[in-house]
Amino acid sequence: MQPVVYLAQFCTCYGRDHFLAALRILKYLCTVKDRKLTFRGGRDFPLPGNQTRLTVYSDSDWAMGSTDRKSYSGNVIYMNGDLVGWYAHKQPIVPASSTEAEYVVLSDAWKDGLSLYYFLGEFLQVLKPITIYMDNQGAMF
Repeated sequence: MQPVVYLAQFCTCYGRDHFLAALRILKYLCTVKDRKLTFRGGRDFPLPGNQTRLTVYSDSDWAMGSTDRKSYSGNVIYMNGDLVGWYAHKQPIVPASSTEAEYVVLSDAWKDGLSLYYFLGEFLQVLKPITIYMDNQGAMF
């Protein structure tokens, strides 16, 4: 995902090197087109009745954008152990520290998890609390 995000920065001012990199990405995607995600229906984490557990993992890499020092961040959401959502993007701000970068992605992860919680709550019994994992000691509270 990161190569696509990186190349997207040059959509309006691309050169030959960018075009060749895009071709390499397309070639890679053609070789992995038969791979897929499998939804197991929560067999690894059985819960009684119609209960559902949400787990969110978030992470960012601080100031890794070589051209603008912005951080890349992303999260994944699991429902009963099965991956149901994910995203990765460049943060809109330049954080002053790795803790600030983690707070930004943690906020996005919380909003995504809460939105899914309320959506699924219309159909299923979603267990509280939503568990969110992160890897920065400074951002833990």
